[in-house]
Amino acid sequence: MIRPTDFHLFLPGLALLGCVSASVFAASNENICCNDETGQLTCGDVLPPKCNGRALKIYNRQGLLIREVSARAHVPEEGQAVEPAGREQEEINRHRVQDRKDRALLETYSSVADIDKMQARNEEGVQLAIRNASELIAAARKRKNALDIEAEFYAKSKAPAELTRQIHNEETTIKAQSLLLAAKQKELKQIRAKYAEDRRRYLQLMQEKRDQ
Repeated sequence: MIRPTDFHLFLPGLALLGCVSASVFAASNENICCNDETGQLTCGDVLPPKCNGRALKIYNRQGLLIREVSARAHVPEEGQAVEPAGREQEEINRHRVQDRKDRALLETYSSVADIDKMQARNEEGVQLAIRNASELIAAARKRKNALDIEAEFYAKSKAPAELTRQIHNEETTIKAQSLLLAAKQKELKQIRAKYAEDRRRYLQLMQEKRDQ
């Protein structure tokens, strides 16, 4: 029986014996393995047909076990239609994407404090834009209110063209800055959600490391 920790030592021999799929040596960062119906180890950089419905072990190129997928995770219950093998590959691909994201997260941050600093840096410009837009809206509304009061004197006659133009300009400013304000508030919300998720996942990964 081959131990997972010895996997990288047996790769050449297994290939010669035909127990390992030739695709295991393809340009891939991971190998998908299982014990087939005869008990032999079968691997590939994509899901080998013999591994359909079997417990899977995912190894990196150094032969270290990085993840396991139980047979129950992809075996249909009695009476349930058999899912195509593509669903299994999709699940494996999803895990691969998550692994890449996790590695990038750990390479980017060395502590939660780093995440806080990065979040503050990204929020700074957005918060400044929000303050500026809010101030411009308030100032434009104040000017428009004064112009509206002046326009009341012309309720029974046509207001001067210059007064009408000024009112229109203030209305345009209010509308444009309101759109900008809404966009920046949405951006700020997205930034906070992103770093909240980064913080949550980082703490989870650190806890998993401590539990190993």
